[in-house]
Amino acid sequence: MSSAMERLHQAVIEKTRAEAEKIIREAEIRAREIVEEARRRKMQEIEEMRKRIRDEIQYDVRIAEAKIRARHIIAQAKNDVFNHLRERILRELSSLSPELRRESIKNILREVLSSGVFSDQKLRIYVARQDLNITREVVEELGIGDKVIEILPLDSIIGGVIVQSIDGSIRIDASYERRLELVLSKRAARLNLELFG
Repeated sequence: MSSAMERLHQAVIEKTRAEAEKIIREAEIRAREIVEEARRRKMQEIEEMRKRIRDEIQYDVRIAEAKIRARHIIAQAKNDVFNHLRERILRELSSLSPELRRESIKNILREVLSSGVFSDQKLRIYVARQDLNITREVVEELGIGDKVIEILPLDSIIGGVIVQSIDGSIRIDASYERRLELVLSKRAARLNLELFG
């Protein structure tokens, strides 16, 4: 009997072991499914988060691009206003009366010559074609006829003078265009504030 009992006991143990192994296999399969499902959900959450982040980044990028475009448009508009202002001033300067042109050339020549840059050098003066005779008169009036060797027309300027040493080593551009550029560049910040707040 003890042998039968032992076989029965062995059979129960085998059956219990087989059932336990089956339960363990099913549990392992279920555990893998649960882990795989959790991994899939986590990957889905990560992908959704990536998409949200990409969307937010794209949104931020679009906002940044819009701000850059807006700044560019504003800068271009300001530049257009400055160019219009510059052109208008140049038009006004080019249509000065002969008397005002004469006074202007006289003042500019005094200013250039009093700078001491040219000391005892002989000079060549360039002026707008319409100012040739006025400049000749002003040179005589200022008593610098012996210093000025030639007065030449320069079609690229509308007024003022360009004074140059005969050897070309020294040149001062006091044309209206150059003087206007200097004034505008010095006063750009103030003009910007006055025009655009």
